[in-house]
Amino acid sequence: MEQRGHASLSPVLWSFREVGVFEFFAYVFQKISLPLGLTIVFYAAQEPRTYDESGNYKLKKCTCDCWDGKFKRPYGRGGYKSLYFSIESETGWLFLNVILFSSFGEKALWSFLKLAWEKKARITSSLILASTVVPLWYGSWMIFNYINDRFYNMFLSQLFFTVTELISAGLAYRFLDASRVVDESGPRPLLAVSCWIIITICIVHIIQSGADQMVNNVFYRKNAVQSSIGHRDLAFLLCDLIQMMTALYQVWALIRKQERPWTAFAKDKSDTDPHLDYAPIRPVKFVSSDSTSAYSLRSACVDAKSSALVSVATLILLQSWNYQKE
Repeated sequence: MEQRGHASLSPVLWSFREVGVFEFFAYVFQKISLPLGLTIVFYAAQEPRTYDESGNYKLKKCTCDCWDGKFKRPYGRGGYKSLYFSIESETGWLFLNVILFSSFGEKALWSFLKLAWEKKARITSSLILASTVVPLWYGSWMIFNYINDRFYNMFLSQLFFTVTELISAGLAYRFLDASRVVDESGPRPLLAVSCWIIITICIVHIIQSGADQMVNNVFYRKNAVQSSIGHRDLAFLLCDLIQMMTALYQVWALIRKQERPWTAFAKDKSDTDPHLDYAPIRPVKFVSSDSTSAYSLRSACVDAKSSALVSVATLILLQSWNYQKE
């Protein structure tokens, strides 16, 4: 019955189910339900803002439009605060940003520790996942700041880099369990496909960030501010290079694994001498059942061409995208 149900699924839906896309979106919905509901409540409860003649928000003190002004007014609101939250939709998006990224980080960390304890963690996926920590931490904090400061010039640019980094982290997390041998089988293994997606993302990141400001920030620093920004961009570059080289090594390992024969020693009954109490031993090659659908060098070359084409197309679209780069 289970196989019949699987056969009734379309190839696309079956691929999504095999990779775990449905489970991922279910997990995301579970985590965002609370902050998203809070965002809707804050949006309904927020007061209309007033604008000046130039169309900017009029500055307000903490009198009525913040949490303290609404609910602590009779008891005093105190003085300096590290944080205060206005009752508006942006506050809900800030909560959503914090909860979503912290939930992903917590789940990835405990899953890695569990697999590492059981000695099932795939080294390449672990290295890729670890190299996404710095870009994702920076991206989540910058998205928080852009929303909090109402500075949206670079919001879409940062969102692009953060979302694509999340894709790389998600693929590394999905293939973190090395005991799932099915991920490495077939004419085009799921693990190989994920590696080429990660390679494509890294190529786009390196070229696009270099065209924006990374080259100037890394190699042409004139003051302390530019030096700190250069260190940041250098860290991003190293993370992308680590991910790309690790993914390429994983592709090479898959090709080598499929090409390497399994050799063992077995007794050959046809050569058995009735006067001997043992049978001669000769080397025998065993071929896996899926050897006819192994991931070959030719398939890797085809995937490399597809990766290059997608990279070029994405870079062309990004160059035509008129977003703030400085």
